[in-house]
Amino acid sequence: MSVSETFPDPTPVVAAPTYPVVLRMTGVFPHQLARMVFHDKREGGDLEHVDADQTVHNKLLYGAPTWAEDLQAEIDTVSQFNLENAVEALRTKSRQKQAEALLDAGASVPWRATKHGPIRDGILTVNKAWFGGTGRDSWDQDRVAAFEARSLEFLHAHFPGTQLRHVSAHEDEEAYHIHFAVAVWVERTSKNKGHQFMLQPSANPLIRNYETAQTTVGEFFSELGLTRGERRAEARREARARGEEGPERRHHVPPSTWRAEQLRTGKEAGEAALQTSEKEAEKVIEVAKVEARRQIEEARELGAKTQRKSRKRAIKEAKARKAEVEKKAKALEVEQARLVRAKAEQAETEALLAQNAKTLVADSLKVAAKIDRARVEVKELVQQKDGLEAACDALEGRKKALGAEVDGLQVQKADAENLIEKAKVAEREIEKDRAEIKDQTVDLENREATLKSDKAAFEKGVQAGGKVLRYLEDGVLTFDVERDKWQKGENWEAKADSHKDVEASISALPKPLFGFIRKAIKCVKAIFQKERDKLDREWEDVKNAAQAVNRARESLGLAEDSALVNQFPPEPSV
Repeated sequence: MSVSETFPDPTPVVAAPTYPVVLRMTGVFPHQLARMVFHDKREGGDLEHVDADQTVHNKLLYGAPTWAEDLQAEIDTVSQFNLENAVEALRTKSRQKQAEALLDAGASVPWRATKHGPIRDGILTVNKAWFGGTGRDSWDQDRVAAFEARSLEFLHAHFPGTQLRHVSAHEDEEAYHIHFAVAVWVERTSKNKGHQFMLQPSANPLIRNYETAQTTVGEFFSELGLTRGERRAEARREARARGEEGPERRHHVPPSTWRAEQLRTGKEAGEAALQTSEKEAEKVIEVAKVEARRQIEEARELGAKTQRKSRKRAIKEAKARKAEVEKKAKALEVEQARLVRAKAEQAETEALLAQNAKTLVADSLKVAAKIDRARVEVKELVQQKDGLEAACDALEGRKKALGAEVDGLQVQKADAENLIEKAKVAEREIEKDRAEIKDQTVDLENREATLKSDKAAFEKGVQAGGKVLRYLEDGVLTFDVERDKWQKGENWEAKADSHKDVEASISALPKPLFGFIRKAIKCVKAIFQKERDKLDREWEDVKNAAQAVNRARESLGLAEDSALVNQFPPEPSV
């Protein structure tokens, strides 16, 4: 025989609901930044869902109030910078026509063509039930503060440097949420375009892969009890692998679109109900009219039959029947009005019941949240107790260690006194060095002034040297080392800017740079002559080897290699 326990409260325990953290990012173009600012400042647009009394609690969490204008100006500056570098790179490669065509076309946008836009408009939030209910007055402000702090940590950690441009919190809608803007710059260098900066959202792993972003944000907010969203993409892949149909893709519907759809659906339902009521009323009235006509016809027939007996009596009865019919018609009208009032009262009752149900759900969620906080606080107190006990043990050990440290400090005190004496001696040496440094500083300032003037002259000469080197490279000029004289090159007419400009560039060359160019030309000629001598020696070695091979084949009685004999004929015998 078994004994079953009895429970005073057999009601099953309802599992605490789990709430996924929501992270969404939408691509926008720079010209749409003003719309983001317009929405953030509540300056117009769809504001039906906004509680205007709570808008004062909205706040800027990160970034300047002029972040959109600053980002647009930054994009314009980078576009011009990229254009100048691309033109310079083409000119370096002597592609003058392409450089001029690029200048005529003007600066281009610093991002690759995309239908989504190079900037990301993001949102972080949780279902309003997790905060405590609908609207700011029902939220748990501790949860709001915790979510706000964790969101800022997440955004700064995963959008580092200058990627994160703007973060703001909205508290005037049904659920607390955070808006943010991200711009990801990458740096590139190529021979055709030179140094370039480009907006490339995919350089950030969270933007490049949606599933990675959802997993990362779920793990980051897990300490608040929040979870990752449903793995629908993974479920679709697994379903396809099994040859089945997976869950449908979810498409984000903006709140304004959802409200417009709800309004349209409710309006259609109301119009349909009104049309149904009107049709039912018309049917009732039509039935009443038919019945009235029938009864009137019956009265007329009865009056005709009884006219011979008592015309007065027939008329009286007909009037009575007519009055009765009119009374029934009025009663039907009264009943129709009562039905309309009853439907209206029923609608009000259903709305009141729905509101009460929402209030009860919100209250139950608040109680559940408070119980969760209490459990967490108890757990933290237990951990604090264990930590304090461990700290007491550590302090006892520290006390013993301090006794030994005091003894060591006595020895260190004597050493410190010796060090103080040495420091005094060193201080006198430092004062002496300071005086010498002061004198050296004055001398350096004089030398710096001289160097500045020399640097200006040198930079002018370097610019002239660069132009002369370009003329040498393009074949505009040549230099006769033996005659120590500049001469016109084969491309003088095609590529020289002007005769005066060439003479001015040569005249502006500083003597050290002129000597360097002359030495460079001599070195190049010497290297060419050295390479020619080396090739002659290598050719002689090959020739000797081929002749040795022919002699060896001859001594072994082998036939001569005709190719070698033709290429390297034997030396004539003396």
